[in-house]
Amino acid sequence: MSKSFYNNKILLFCVLFTGVLSAQTTNPYAIDGYYMLSGSIDLPNRSMQDKNEQQIGKLDYDWNNFDYTFYFNAIPYSGIIYKVEKQRLAAVGEVFNGKKNGLWIDCIIDQGNEHVNQISNVFEFKDGVLIKKKEKDLNYEDDNCYNAGFFNFSAPNQNIGTLTDPNGILSTSEEYDGYGKPMYTLNKKIFSGIGYVNESGACYVLMANYKNGFPHGLMINSNEGGYVYGFGLMNAGNRTGRWIENEYTGEPKKILDYINNQASGSALFFQEGKMTGVGTYNNGNLIGCKGNCED
Repeated sequence: MSKSFYNNKILLFCVLFTGVLSAQTTNPYAIDGYYMLSGSIDLPNRSMQDKNEQQIGKLDYDWNNFDYTFYFNAIPYSGIIYKVEKQRLAAVGEVFNGKKNGLWIDCIIDQGNEHVNQISNVFEFKDGVLIKKKEKDLNYEDDNCYNAGFFNFSAPNQNIGTLTDPNGILSTSEEYDGYGKPMYTLNKKIFSGIGYVNESGACYVLMANYKNGFPHGLMINSNEGGYVYGFGLMNAGNRTGRWIENEYTGEPKKILDYINNQASGSALFFQEGKMTGVGTYNNGNLIGCKGNCED
């Protein structure tokens, strides 16, 4: 991209930085409701509506009006959306034609809960219908979490759901050589569905919709503490489009865009919920900053 393009982007985001900092409409978790991930950087302009064109989940929202269909500009929406409640990330998932589809998670939002901000449930939906729900163990007592590897969320149990590299080597094996390669099931079929990763003692440190062996659609990165570390869109194994990255315990850290797995264009930086800087990326490198862009 041209130098003038980046200069224009910097100018645009500097205007945003000085004009909306007090209102904090750029903080992705500042206002309760459902929001699409892509679109305007201004949070209210990304809100999801019901069939009556009312913002879903806003304060004092009448849930009797919600028929579990998400609209944007009166059209059933397809893409990644997330829920904010009590100014915390409460849920993340993907919708197709307005209906929940594929991977979803819930997070604990109660400040009085010792596990606040941690992932509490993992779901699989198809055309708005719940297919599977897994309540996440928050006390590290789930023996399955100690089996490090890649797994099929839809499988009846973890052993059956263990994924392999193209040569059939189990992802739980030290000889596994599948990083950057398509995933396969135990019956040697290329994997499509919801996949997740365990590290030693930690469940669901990565969750993603897979297609033809690669992450394709929503991906959610977690950490050993069980907090959402970031989420966004994958295209055949590469990050693409808008991503939100969080601090370790789930507070917003950065909003940025990706092109072919490289951070590109403008990014917003946050500390303690307040926007502190506007940066510019080129091929994954931070090349400019207005304010504080601690990376």
